[in-house]
Amino acid sequence: MRRRLLLGFVVVAVVAIVLLVIPVGFTLDARERGTILASLQRDSRSVSSVLSEELGDGNAARARRFAHAYARSTDRQILVTGPSGTLLATRPSQVRDPEVVGIIQRFHG
Repeated sequence: MRRRLLLGFVVVAVVAIVLLVIPVGFTLDARERGTILASLQRDSRSVSSVLSEELGDGNAARARRFAHAYARSTDRQILVTGPSGTLLATRPSQVRDPEVVGIIQRFHG
């Protein structure tokens, strides 16, 4: 009798945990993705503002230095292209990346 009662309690506890923890995990995952996406969008707007100002003033070298410094300090990849699709600043590993080449061709092709 005692074993069945204990086994029943354990089964109910496991079911309750599964029913509560899994939805909470999905909720936290969605919230974290939203936070990361918002942060990336904010950073991309800031970086594009600085870079467009530098490039508008004809300071391509300063824009390149800024892009490289930002990428190093944040450990994020930055890809800067000119109006014709010319790469202005990138990591060396990005130059031959098929995904990057596809993005450039799609927007400037």
